[in-house]
Amino acid sequence: MWKSQGMQTVLVLAGGMILLALCVIFSRVVGFSRSAGAILFIPLWFVIAAVHLWRSVTGEGAGVDEAFAVFLAIFVTPSALALIVWWRLSTPHPSGGNGEGGRRN
Repeated sequence: MWKSQGMQTVLVLAGGMILLALCVIFSRVVGFSRSAGAILFIPLWFVIAAVHLWRSVTGEGAGVDEAFAVFLAIFVTPSALALIVWWRLSTPHPSGGNGEGGRRN
């Protein structure tokens, strides 16, 4: 179905970035801080990446060593971005803001 493993990895990474943005937006909509959405993304993304690992090994016949290397890239990249987003949104700014774009809860 996929043209190459590299293209599939790029699409999964793009999906992770989109999911991170949706988690940040949705957390604000339901009343949590945007930084909470970034942190809640990490365990959700771990489960998705682990399912991708399992599917790669069992369904596509990839070796565990190759699939685990892809799993690490797929999990770590969006998770690192989520930690950066969390840090930027939860760190008070010198202007007295609370990292929420000027909004105070």
